[in-house]
Amino acid sequence: MRLRSFLVLPFVVATPLLAADESNRIELYGDVRLRLEQDWDSRRADGTRRADRARVRARIRLGGTFAPSERVTVGARLRSGSDLSQQSPHITILDFKGDETGDAEFNLDKWFLRARSEEGRFSGWVGRNGFPFWKQNEIFWDDDVTLSGVSGTLDQPVGDGGRLAVHAGWFSLPVGMRAFTGEMGGVQVVFSRPVGDAGLTVAGGWFTIDSKPSDGDADPLQNSLTDPVNGLDDDILLNGDGVRDYRILVGSAQVKLSAAERPLIVGVDYIKNQEDYAPTDPLPFTAANADETDGCTSACTSSSCTGQPFDSTFEAIQQVVFEGYGCTNALCHGAS
Repeated sequence: MRLRSFLVLPFVVATPLLAADESNRIELYGDVRLRLEQDWDSRRADGTRRADRARVRARIRLGGTFAPSERVTVGARLRSGSDLSQQSPHITILDFKGDETGDAEFNLDKWFLRARSEEGRFSGWVGRNGFPFWKQNEIFWDDDVTLSGVSGTLDQPVGDGGRLAVHAGWFSLPVGMRAFTGEMGGVQVVFSRPVGDAGLTVAGGWFTIDSKPSDGDADPLQNSLTDPVNGLDDDILLNGDGVRDYRILVGSAQVKLSAAERPLIVGVDYIKNQEDYAPTDPLPFTAANADETDGCTSACTSSSCTGQPFDSTFEAIQQVVFEGYGCTNALCHGAS
């Protein structure tokens, strides 16, 4: 994760490019985001400082769907961004310091077949599509990262105005936009119902991520800086993310209500990684953070870090908390 201070002046256009035909079978849509970004005190992925910069950046997405019947839809979406980033769809149009603008490629980030039952209680898709589980933010999953696999949902009315939904799926995980490594399975139960004038949603999910250490796209210990076979860069998956397994529990609750005639949403998330890691793991990052599966645990104590000194509190937070450098003695990030 990178911490940035920047000024953004955005211009966004998001509109259907073509209205649906008379039979409502074809729909084209798209959006364009253009922004002027001033970036201060940012760092590269390796933790080194980057010179302040001002850039013009854009995001372009074009998509379409075709419904051969009322219950079946096929769709695809083309997006801008680098081939080497499964997350960012942004491209740099102009760098005011004259630096290189980087890659400006286009890739299909969605291609899917979606179907639903006649009553609409069961639905699912196969192909590549967005995250199919309920969430209230992007803490656990970034909306720009799409998954390739199969997903299904069972949605059932319960009681007086309530609904119970079960989501499940199995997916391959992207490495950049043109390769995949490892697999993720997930199941989630979501209950929602009105409570007076408010709305309540409670969700619990279990997600497993199984790595493939033998896959050259996943293992930074085996790859060279640039893979001569597929051109992938080791920085795509940082800190050996492609060779680590995860067992993640995600619990969420959200209340939608009205305060002073304005909508108010209050939510909470709990995320716990149940996977056991060994302090002797051959991957240094995994070994150094073997016990850090849910942030600061009850055994955490406050004392001095044994890591490197920093010039400021901001620099310490940037490197220790957000980029994993500095304090390696498994103390709280709040330690002095």
